Amino acid sequence: MRGLFAVVLCLALPVQAMAGGIVLDDEFSAYCQTLVAPLRPKLPHTETVSFVLVADDSLNAFVTPENVVHVHAGLVAQAKGSNDIQGVLAHELGHVSSQHLFKVHDNLKTAMLTGIAGAVVGVGAAVAGAPQVAAAAITTGQAGAVAQMLRYSRTQEQEADQRAIAALHGAGLSAKGMVNTFEKLRVEGQLSYGSIPQYLLTHPLPQARLQSLQHAVEKETASSTDDRTFPRMQAKVYALTHSPNATLRKYTGNETPARYAQALARLAQGRFDEAAALTSSLLKETPNDPYYQEVAAQIALQRGDVAGAVQGFGKIVQAHPKLPLIRYQLGNALLALGKPAEALPHFRQITQDWRVWAEPWRGMGLAYGQTGKLALSHLSLAQAAIYSADLTEARQQLNFAKNFLNKTPDAAAQGWADDLTAFLDRTDTSQAN
Repeated sequence: MRGLFAVVLCLALPVQAMAGGIVLDDEFSAYCQTLVAPLRPKLPHTETVSFVLVADDSLNAFVTPENVVHVHAGLVAQAKGSNDIQGVLAHELGHVSSQHLFKVHDNLKTAMLTGIAGAVVGVGAAVAGAPQVAAAAITTGQAGAVAQMLRYSRTQEQEADQRAIAALHGAGLSAKGMVNTFEKLRVEGQLSYGSIPQYLLTHPLPQARLQSLQHAVEKETASSTDDRTFPRMQAKVYALTHSPNATLRKYTGNETPARYAQALARLAQGRFDEAAALTSSLLKETPNDPYYQEVAAQIALQRGDVAGAVQGFGKIVQAHPKLPLIRYQLGNALLALGKPAEALPHFRQITQDWRVWAEPWRGMGLAYGQTGKLALSHLSLAQAAIYSADLTEARQQLNFAKNFLNKTPDAAAQGWADDLTAFLDRTDTSQAN
């Protein structure tokens, strides 16, 4: 896997991405949310479910106790259309709706500080080479461990199937995509000379269950999901999770999805003129597309035009305020431009919308520090450390904050410090027991 970059005040610092790392991308998340939106009336308790992409070519997906569905790139790559992905997502939400995670692994939630902590491959187009790479989501090792722990009984699998099919049919949508994916998994498991597909290890699929699924869709007259966005999403997922050379070998045409993948690959290679030309051609066709605009802003940033990047990211956030990952990139670009007071509201907004993502807390800590609010700076960094599962660092930052509060009292900051102290004390007691 190619070299990537991490943000340290927007200075590019190369790191090596690992297979199985997690990619945060606003477009991919929005795509998944669009697929599950019509299903939610029949799937209670799924309102807070979010989605991340896993840079792994296996056909797999799983949901953690924090209601984060992890979708492997291989699932998208092997899908014939959005219905295949929608069916798997419906099944995962069926587990959430049935609250199987709490029934089967009641201690799993307390065993993990968060499902959005640790190391991540990158944020959206940043994975293709731009410097805004977050340290969010769960670590590769944690992801694998959690996936292995999420083993369900046949009864729970059947209940998730039934809920998924009822939700799909209730929305007037076909469940054949779900069956197609499970049939493919079953065949792979039967023909495999190596390891059994991971999905079958955690979601057992006996023949009787597959036959029940097939019977459920035999006479359906439901429609398929609109697939106009699928080729584009499939191309982007490939570009975000594979090397630029592999992407350019796979996507050679002049179709819109191919040019999108090529633009991301050229950006990763540092061939900014070619990336800009491809992105301009895409924007000429769809001038207000926020994700094409994101790539353009990334190109500006990589070229050293931080002011241009701020303008680009700012335009997107103004038109689409519910895109936290692009807002995060705006905050970091503002920090790099020496405007911490302007960056602060963006980091605050992200921490409200996505509380357990560590990196915006770090950005907020840097911004507070640069504006001279040192107690708040260290409290923000303590919060970031908690969500990164580094409790030693959290205690150290909390102690720094308390020292500043002793010199300059602040009621609001003191309340925050008290809350963090209580949390860390409870954690110490839990670990001691």
